[in-house]
Parts: sequence; C-alpha cells; structure tokens
Amino acid sequence: MKKLIIISVALIVSVAINAQESPKEFQFNYQSYEILPGDLEGFYTWSDAMSTCKNLSAFGKNDWYLPDMHELDAIYKRKNEIGGFEKEFVYWSSEQDAEGIWAQNFSDGRHLQGSHDGYAMVRCIRKK
Repeated sequence: MKKLIIISVALIVSVAINAQESPKEFQFNYQSYEILPGDLEGFYTWSDAMSTCKNLSAFGKNDWYLPDMHELDAIYKRKNEIGGFEKEFVYWSSEQDAEGIWAQNFSDGRHLQGSHDGYAMVRCIRKK
C-alpha cells in the first residue's frame, strides 16, 4: 500500500457553496445519498474535514458527514455523473486504521493512506 503525502500551500477553512446549485443525488448499495454540488474550498487535514462535514449546515440540512471509503469509491466511479470535480485531487474518507487514514486519488482511483497532518480535498455527503 502506498503512503500518501499531501502538502498544501494554505489551509482555508471556509465553505463556498453556490446557492444556485442543489445537492447532487446518487445511489449506492440500495441507499440514496445527497452530495454537495462542489468541493469544500481549500485543503483540509483529516480532523478538520471530519468536523467541518459534521458541523456543516447546507441546503436546509445539518446531517452531512465525510464519506467512508466505500462511499468515496462509489463517488469516484460516478464523478462525471455527479460533477463538480474540476480538479483531480485526493479526497479524504472517514476511515482510518493503524497504517493511516484512507483517501482516494480522483485522477486514477487509487486508494491511499494519508497521515493526520496531511491535507486533502473534501466533499460531504448525507443519506436521504
């Protein structure tokens, strides 16, 4: 398993959500989900990503969360259909193990393990 090292020039802890767009919908394992129409602005550490999604209130909903690695893989496989992935970056999942935190490279689909002090992109989801 390859280790993920992500370096960011700046950490921006703000959410840029276009009020003109609605959350996108997708299905995975017989469950319906909504996903933010765009990435959270900037790069996040894993703990910041977890808390930002957990505390996010958007589109009248406050039950957003960081996807697990299976949900994130389903998003990757539907990234063109979902849209809003203008940049081919690495995205955090909510899962971690003794080796590190699971993430996914959205340019080629590889699953990677990052460190708590690394930075990656974030896309929050919620179950419908």
